[in-house]
Amino acid sequence: MAQARTSAVILGILSLLLPAALSLLPAAEAQFTNVTCLSTTSWTYNSRGQNPCLIAAYLQGACLSDPSWSVWTLSSKNVTYANPTITQANECTCSSVVFSLLSACAYCQGSNIPYWAEWTENCLSSDISNGQYPHVLPGGTAVPAWAYLPVTETVWQSGQAQSLASTDAAESSAAGGPTPAVSPGVSSSISSSSSASASQTTAPASSKSSSNVGPIVGGVVGGVLGLAIIAVIFFFLYRYFKNKESQNRTVDPYSNGGSMGVAPYPTEGKNSVPPPSSPREFNPLLGNMNSPPPMMKVYDPEDPTTWPTFEPPTPTAHSGYPSPPSQASLVPNRSPPPIEL
Repeated sequence: MAQARTSAVILGILSLLLPAALSLLPAAEAQFTNVTCLSTTSWTYNSRGQNPCLIAAYLQGACLSDPSWSVWTLSSKNVTYANPTITQANECTCSSVVFSLLSACAYCQGSNIPYWAEWTENCLSSDISNGQYPHVLPGGTAVPAWAYLPVTETVWQSGQAQSLASTDAAESSAAGGPTPAVSPGVSSSISSSSSASASQTTAPASSKSSSNVGPIVGGVVGGVLGLAIIAVIFFFLYRYFKNKESQNRTVDPYSNGGSMGVAPYPTEGKNSVPPPSSPREFNPLLGNMNSPPPMMKVYDPEDPTTWPTFEPPTPTAHSGYPSPPSQASLVPNRSPPPIEL
């Protein structure tokens, strides 16, 4: 019974701690950004209040089996987001829609804007799309119409995008089906016009938008740490209830399981005393061990059974029976004392 109560208590505590530990693990299909845009760039937000950084996170992860993606704040105004690596390049990341959204993400932070030619240098020509997003839109977000503007210059044009945003053009979402192209065709060659509006000192970003290794590692470490804490708590709880249970099992020498009687005999060992046999055997020196001792009667002159018994002495070889006292000696002298004259 005590073990059942102990197990129930431990399971109850684990049921409370396990959800908290699992919450430390990275959640599936989680898109994240810690970017805070300038108030003057609120036109880049969609109707759901999502900034272009978070929208880009949704679209970049759509082509992966694990769509989790994070876009982090740029560390300096002199850096911008790096282009996709060879392993990261696909039809989602090599789309001009993603490029425009990440350009707007850098723009809303007041940082430099990436170049389209550098953005697509690791992409296959079959993965590059300009003016459309070839993959099915993921749920949970909506893409503004200005993100579908084709890239006709070396960089994203913020002025054209803002002008289109002011017209309240319809945005695209997963419920609306495939995303339409603002401009038909797929372009693999980009103009290198010198009328770029971005700074020529643009450098590769030190923090990549596709770098979601940090949150995953942090989540795994947090989850393992949480499970370790639960294991330590379980160990101490087990020790505590085990010691408490052993203390409750200690035998009281003045009770026998809660009933009146003597303490149980010790177990067999060096100093053990075997219990008496039942029924007890007759001992010629002690008499019948099963019979109670005789009751001693109080001397009563009226009761002959209480009188003391007299046994004559046994004669020896050198002496006979002692002569009995004379009858005269046994009869008291009842004559009156002489009278003096």
